[in-house]
Amino acid sequence: MGPGPTYQNRIFIHTYEVRYTYVDSLNMATTSVPATFQGRLSVGIDIDSSASIDFVIVREQAKAESPLITIIPSRILQVVAQVTFYGEDIAGHPVQATGYLTIYFEDYLDT
Repeated sequence: MGPGPTYQNRIFIHTYEVRYTYVDSLNMATTSVPATFQGRLSVGIDIDSSASIDFVIVREQAKAESPLITIIPSRILQVVAQVTFYGEDIAGHPVQATGYLTIYFEDYLDT
């Protein structure tokens, strides 16, 4: 049985994954995107409540690797970051949630 809704009163988020997808609307010559990565968290959230969670959406290392290091001024790389959070409820049943964020990478010149 896979992750799904829970009827327990608290969940714990322990891992997240960021996966990028290239968006072709800006006519870039490349379809390369930063590498998928996972991060660790330790957050408890009560059901029917919300929580603020700080997490990394673009690793510092990715800024020094292709394709981000090869972006030239006046060019934009548009990607959609799919962020999936993984955890479990207090009974140990797996839970997950996924959200999406559009990111525009550009080489901003120092002026």
